[in-house]
Amino acid sequence: MNKVLYRKYRPTKFSEVVGQKEVIEVLTKAVAYDKVAHAYLFAGPKGTGKTTVARILAKAVNCELRKPGEYEPCNQCSSCLEIMSGKSLDLIEMDAASNRGIDDIRALREQTNFAPSSAKYKFYIIDEAHQLSKDAAQALLKTLEEPLSNTVFVLATTEFNKILPTIASRCQVFHFKRLTRKEIILKLSKIVAAEGIEIEPSALELIASVSGGALRDAETNLEKVISLGDSNHKITLEEVKEILNVPDIDLVIDLANSLLAKDFKKAFEIIEEVKNSGKNFQDLLPLLLDYFKELLMLKIAFENAEELIELPLTTEQIESLKNQAQNFEESYIRKIIEILLELESKIKNTSFPDLAFQVAILKLKEA
Repeated sequence: MNKVLYRKYRPTKFSEVVGQKEVIEVLTKAVAYDKVAHAYLFAGPKGTGKTTVARILAKAVNCELRKPGEYEPCNQCSSCLEIMSGKSLDLIEMDAASNRGIDDIRALREQTNFAPSSAKYKFYIIDEAHQLSKDAAQALLKTLEEPLSNTVFVLATTEFNKILPTIASRCQVFHFKRLTRKEIILKLSKIVAAEGIEIEPSALELIASVSGGALRDAETNLEKVISLGDSNHKITLEEVKEILNVPDIDLVIDLANSLLAKDFKKAFEIIEEVKNSGKNFQDLLPLLLDYFKELLMLKIAFENAEELIELPLTTEQIESLKNQAQNFEESYIRKIIEILLELESKIKNTSFPDLAFQVAILKLKEA
């Protein structure tokens, strides 16, 4: 059976990791100068490379062919190959979501009393560490307070705020960031080129946009599109929208444009179109609010605003949004947001959501 894409193209060395420059820079120096800590805490959103980097770190530290001053694993020695194949006795991975009790941590602590089987260091990777029970977390804390010279712990979490401060204080903490749209598009482009897949650039942009900054999700969505699409022709933007069930963002943009231009007749027509097509107004409103939120971020030149855009927009649509940010007053954008927020509380409790929308639109006439 063929490997799924995110496994097939998972980085095998530090230089292949996407989007975590600051993290990689510190870790590679630690490996090169033999300054590896006894415990690390990798925190950040899902799909940003935490577990992957932990495995690369385990390989690099235990690599039999790596020379002093170097930091990349060779991926050829017996230690590297065992870790890559999942057969290493000195790399123990535990998912705290399903092994969260104190007995699990006690069993882990007992293992640390034994020297590594063949590697220089024994590595423990605890994924979703925030899900450990209170007693288990306290037991782990005791282990971290009494580090062994040949043992390294890497805790990974998507919810840093739930990690005990005392545990975090015993670790070197690294914060993994969401990947930018450009970083994800670049990686997806390399994958489709390697796989010999033809896909429209806008379709690839959309896959990146709906990933929420998680490369793993983007690769999974790409695989879904490839497997469900027609392999005999170039994958189109419309196919991606259908396969991934992407919301009708064009409708949202049309409605937003009519409100910005104060073309209320057009806005009323769009509301009628939504009503007649049977679409849900409660699905439309959050998307519309997101559009104006992102427009406001661009307007006030919020740092990295373009990369924080969450709506599934193509590059062309983002450029249009940036132009709107320049052409419309901040006060009017804020007024639209205020009226839509008022509408949000009303639309849930009415049998006439179209009428509530239209009344809200009429309020903008006074703005």
